[in-house]
Amino acid sequence: MKKTIVMIAICLLTGLTGAAIVKVDDFGSYTPGAVETVTTAWKGVNSVIEADPADAGNQVLRGTQIGGQSSTYGILSPEASIAEGQTKTLFFRFRVNSNTTDTALGMTNVDAPNTSDGQWGIFGPDFRFTNGRLDVRHANTWYSDTGITLNVGETQPWYNLWVVITNAVGASQTTDVFKLYVHQNGTASATEADRVTVSGGTINTFGFRVAVAETLDRFLWGRQSGGDETDIRRVWIDDIYMMDGENLANPSDVYEAHNPTPANGAVNVALNQTLSWDVGVSPADPTVPNPAITKHYVYFVEQDEPNFIGVNPIVVSRSGGASDTINPPITLKRDRIYYWRVDESITDSAPSDANTIPGSIWKFETLKSIPVIDVQPKDAIADLGGMAEMAVVVTSETPAHYFWYKTPDAVSDTPSDDTAVGVDLATLTIASASTADEGYYYCKVINDSGADKAVYSEVAKLGVKRPVAHWMLDSDAQNWDGTYYLDRSGEGHHADPNGTPAFAAGADGVANGAVTIDAINGFGASGTWNPSQYTDQFTILLWAKWAGQTNPATYQGLFSKEVSYGVDTMMYQYEVNNAAQADSVVILKNGTGSGDISTPVLPVDAWEHVAIVFNGTAATIYRNGVGAGTGNWTPGTKTDAPVNIGASANNEGAFNYIFNGAMDDIRVYNYALTQTQVIDVYHDVSGKSVCIDKPTYDYNDDCLVTLEDFMTFSMEWLDCGLYPDCP
Repeated sequence: MKKTIVMIAICLLTGLTGAAIVKVDDFGSYTPGAVETVTTAWKGVNSVIEADPADAGNQVLRGTQIGGQSSTYGILSPEASIAEGQTKTLFFRFRVNSNTTDTALGMTNVDAPNTSDGQWGIFGPDFRFTNGRLDVRHANTWYSDTGITLNVGETQPWYNLWVVITNAVGASQTTDVFKLYVHQNGTASATEADRVTVSGGTINTFGFRVAVAETLDRFLWGRQSGGDETDIRRVWIDDIYMMDGENLANPSDVYEAHNPTPANGAVNVALNQTLSWDVGVSPADPTVPNPAITKHYVYFVEQDEPNFIGVNPIVVSRSGGASDTINPPITLKRDRIYYWRVDESITDSAPSDANTIPGSIWKFETLKSIPVIDVQPKDAIADLGGMAEMAVVVTSETPAHYFWYKTPDAVSDTPSDDTAVGVDLATLTIASASTADEGYYYCKVINDSGADKAVYSEVAKLGVKRPVAHWMLDSDAQNWDGTYYLDRSGEGHHADPNGTPAFAAGADGVANGAVTIDAINGFGASGTWNPSQYTDQFTILLWAKWAGQTNPATYQGLFSKEVSYGVDTMMYQYEVNNAAQADSVVILKNGTGSGDISTPVLPVDAWEHVAIVFNGTAATIYRNGVGAGTGNWTPGTKTDAPVNIGASANNEGAFNYIFNGAMDDIRVYNYALTQTQVIDVYHDVSGKSVCIDKPTYDYNDDCLVTLEDFMTFSMEWLDCGLYPDCP
């Protein structure tokens, strides 16, 4: 995707239909840095050109929402602008992170737009990314019901966005209109199925925010105030094109030479490698090569930066196929970086001809003399007493030697303060994992190039499955010493209760086998430890007997790891909602305000078994062994928040949102239990079995096939539904 563009919109691709496709920018020709310092084509603050977080060989434009309002804009060439009376399609790719709010994009006719001065009324077509969704401005109104929930994250696959813009003659919000199409399907073109609609699907063409009677010649990106150094809000943009008319083709990469071999950014490339690429496709039919491409101009350099100034291209004739090949023009050497580019000649256009299609800048690295770690060690979770393994895969021209270390600080390349483990093998094996083996590991690799050329792997975690807390909440000396709820797991996570606990009959009916919790007594905390530190998983089991909603209604926490509500002040909370008793559902939250998992209202004055299971990507909540709610879910980021029993929040001992009822037998595990393991714990107390696989012929819903089910079946024996005749 990297091209040698020094001004925005200098490449026009003209297909057999005569429709122009203008490459606006792909940010590959700039030195990384703030846009104001590396280019005159873009203006603004809080925006930089940087390496793509998901592909270091690609450069992108990144805008950050931080502090006050800010904006970035691109100055478009006449070919990429939209004059009055024209319809064109703006295309670009984007991705957003989870915290982004109210970041607006579109076009304007204002020469030096600046939303930091509150000039939001300068957008023509206008849409925004906010709180993980895409909103659209239709004339004077924002619409949030597009139904598009964005997959957020800096390494997510790119979203493709088409904005079909009609800049009608005169200024009217009914004739100055635009349409939006969006998908996350790679280089696929858009279809009507990708069209954005609002207002229950009744509006799919949108009026400009401000109608214009001039040429739209600025790409505008405005960001509302918000964010700071700990609340990073970012949007990445790449591959901006402008296409004549309404054009739903995907122009990224494929109209130029693309799909190189070796792949862009490849490492450990053999010294006898040939170069190949796919020929740019036809704008009229993107399934075939462009018939107007008659030859290629190949630029190839061995240097530290992609600078082709003064380099004469190698002319390569078309082979007639979908791809072409050439041997490198120089002998490849070890430990080198090579840059190359393929420009497409249109009907024998010269290298400097405006009709020649400049290609992406690609790079690869040849085999190294030092070892290269091709596959990094992966996090592992082992059974207590079971085998654990971590491994690296290494390419080395001479025999490689492996030195494994356990580190307390999760930082590699510091062997002097770490503990050597394992033997000289690519795989670290721990035959019988114990709690002492939990921690962070990495590998140092050395070959004949010398110890000073050692390479270090990334750090991987080893977690050992086990219960990490168990508060039975009984009144006897083994579970209550007069000061703490004692942790029976052996991990030492005793819980300090508030006030004086009042014991009551437990879920198993045993006297003084549970704790009654109210606004003053019984709730507590057990420190700031993190059950999922080495596993990124956890399970919480507990028995709860709810006394009902308070008056006035309030949130009531059963279990939490939280200082206060917020993604950066908590990891999780499972709490009763602050609603009327019949509506007080119980919700697993992570502080983001989205992605919560809701479960039914607890019964009043009856024991209910609750299990919260998080497997690293999704959370499932079981009630009495039966699934009650599940979904993709991520904890908050406050790993050192206190672990709280019977409360949602604990800010240095100031508890909030206290449970109203009794609790018994709370267990915490550092891994995800299966449903049957959850049921085993439930069954041990209740004596009840749970239907997890309903038989096909169970007609009376008792999870058994019995004579009663056979009688139900036999009542319809020989019934016939054929028409017109039954045998």
